[in-house]
Amino acid sequence: MVSWKQLRLLLPAHLRDLPADLAAVVVFTLLTCVVVFVPWVNETPLRILFGLPFILFLPGYAFIAALFPEAGESPVAEDSNEGSTPDTQAESGSETDPEPTETDDSRFAISNRDRSGIDGIERVALAFGLSIAIVPLLGLVLNFTPWGIRLTPLW
Repeated sequence: MVSWKQLRLLLPAHLRDLPADLAAVVVFTLLTCVVVFVPWVNETPLRILFGLPFILFLPGYAFIAALFPEAGESPVAEDSNEGSTPDTQAESGSETDPEPTETDDSRFAISNRDRSGIDGIERVALAFGLSIAIVPLLGLVLNFTPWGIRLTPLW
C-alpha cells in the first residue's frame, strides 16, 4: 500500500512547502466553488453548509495566517559571537562573551523560545472577527466595479 509520504512526493516542491492550514483553506475554497457552480448541487443545502464558513471564516483566517505565521525556526542562525572577530574578543579580554558595542545588536535579539505566536483559539476568534470586517468592505468595493455583485463577477 502507498503511504501518504510517498504520495506527497508527487506534488511539486512549492506545494510540498505549503503549510497544512493554508492547504486546507485552498481545498475548502475549491470544494465551495464546486458546490456553488455545479447545477445539481447548488440547489441543495450543501451550498449554505459550505457558503457560511467560506464567508464568515476563511477570509479572516487567510489574513491571520498571512499576518501571523506559525512560529518556526528563525531563518538566521543566532550566534552570541556574531559580528565579533577574534581581534575584538582579544581586545576585550574575554574570549567567550565580548562587551556589547554600539553596533552590536545581539543584546536586542529575541530567541525562538522568547517568541510566542498566537494559539489556535486566538486564530479562530480573530478569523471570525476579521472576516466580518473584510467581507463587507470587499462587497462595497465590488459594488463600485463594472462587474457589480453577482455570483460570477469575473467570468
